[in-house]
Amino acid sequence: WLSKTKKEVHGVYCTKYSAQRLVIGVVAYDGKNIPLFFFKTGQKIGQDAFYKVLRYNILPWLKTKCPESNYVWNQYGVPSHTSAKC
Repeated sequence: WLSKTKKEVHGVYCTKYSAQRLVIGVVAYDGKNIPLFFFKTGQKIGQDAFYKVLRYNILPWLKTKCPESNYVWNQYGVPSHTSAKC
C-alpha cells in the first residue's frame, strides 16, 4: 500500500465547492413520472421561483397524467418549499 518512490504516488483531485444544481422530479403512485426540471446552476431558488415551477410545469403535468388523483407533496424543509405560497 505504501509507495517507495514519488512516481508511485498518484494524485487525487477534487473540487472544494462544486457547482450545485437543484432538480425537481415527480413520481406518481402508479409509476408515472415527469421529466426532471433543472434549475440553472447556482440559481438562488426562492418561493417565487419554486412556485412558478410548481404552477407552470408540474401542476399541468399532474392534471394531464393523474386527473382524478389527490396530490401529496413530500418535501424537505427548505424555506421556499414550506412557504404558504407553495
